[in-house]
Amino acid sequence: VQTCALPIFFLLISILAIYHTVKNSTKLSVKVLLVLTWLILSSLIINEFFEISSLPEIYTYAAAISLSGLHVYNLKYCRCDDDKCCKH
Repeated sequence: VQTCALPIFFLLISILAIYHTVKNSTKLSVKVLLVLTWLILSSLIINEFFEISSLPEIYTYAAAISLSGLHVYNLKYCRCDDDKCCKH
């Protein structure tokens, strides 16, 4: 049960972070890439947990690094902190 709790906890926390980030982002492309990358990472984590198919771990690392990079990019260039900014 404990081995199942950690991936599920990670996915729940990460979807909340993605939701908040997408809500406050100003670039549509960043929003789409964030959601797409999260979906890829989530599917890779679920695949690894249930051992559906054997995939190299580099895919999971690449998706996680991409998601982190998109978050950093969004914080630096696409953040909307108030209602006065223009959302695209």
